[in-house]
Formats: sequence, structure tokens, C-alpha cells
Amino acid sequence: MENLLEDIVPSKTKRPTRFKQDLLPKDIKKLFVPSRLLSYPIDLVIDTVELLDIRRMGGKDKTHLTLIEPELVQADTANYAKFDINKSPHRAPIASTRFKPASYGITTVGNYIISFDVETNGTCEFNLAAFAASGTAERTGKRVVNGHYNLSVVFRNIQPQHVIWVSLEQKSGGSWALYSSRIRRPFFIFM
Repeated sequence: MENLLEDIVPSKTKRPTRFKQDLLPKDIKKLFVPSRLLSYPIDLVIDTVELLDIRRMGGKDKTHLTLIEPELVQADTANYAKFDINKSPHRAPIASTRFKPASYGITTVGNYIISFDVETNGTCEFNLAAFAASGTAERTGKRVVNGHYNLSVVFRNIQPQHVIWVSLEQKSGGSWALYSSRIRRPFFIFM
């Protein structure tokens, strides 16, 4: 049984506790605070709106996590979905998250960060694609990672009634695991 687990994900049966962030708090501050205000004391607060994972793939209303071509879905102690482009003959593996802000009581135009916690077994190339309705999506495109990563897409000026989505599609490499997708909303407090 041990050999089977080694093939699944490098961390075997435990969820990694740390993922390398591709979007740090200082980067978020630079993305959302006008440069003329960066010299003022500004505190960054990032509110998690929703956390989706294998045990809870559906959020409120139209918010959900979709898995395309997973090789394995394990919802016990490890709680992950395993993918491998080399074992998906019909199409590339994809994880996708959809989100509707109004379903969470949000009534104003907002900015969001949707991210995926992944663990790769070797180097993997992904493409992050997004739909931002009448807003904009940033940080999409190619990502090459090796190890534990949190891959993020930034959404700006999203109307609360619109559904937005982001997808993570494997382009090359070996196996990888998806642990969760997080929808966050940055706030800034001027001191």
C-alpha cells in the first residue's frame, strides 16, 4: 500500500500545511493601492469569502469547484484530487472555480482573488484562464511550478450579480494534486 501512496502525491496521506504563494501580501497591496497612497500607513486585511475542497465542492448558489479528468478523488484524511495529463487520453486535466458575489450577500462592486492550492510531483506547466464578466482578470496565463504552490488570479471591479470563473489546466508534466480553491476579498484600512 505504501508504494501506491508514493505514486499519488509526494506528501503521501497528509495535506501540506504550507504552499508557496505566487501572490504575497505586499504584491496585493501594490495591485490595489494607488502608488501615491503607498507611503501612508495602510493595513491589509484579506477576508476569505469561500473555501472549496474535495469534501465541499459546492458553495452558495452558483459558486462551485469543478474537476475535469481527475485520476483519483480522495475525501478522507488527505482530501485531494489527483490529476495526471499522461493518464488523461481524452483531454487535459482541469480544476475550475466559479463564484457569484451576490450569493454571499455582497451588494457592491468588488475585487477578488481566486486561488488553487496544488502540489506537483516534479515540474508541471499550467494555464490559468479566467472570465471576469464586466470586470477584469489579471495574472492569467502560463505558470510552471514544482512542489507546493498557491496559484492566484486577481479579479477587479466585479459586479455582485455576475458569475466569474477561473480554470487551472495542466499543459505538461507529471502528476499533481489539488487540495482546495479559495475565494478571497482584499480590504485596506487606512491608519
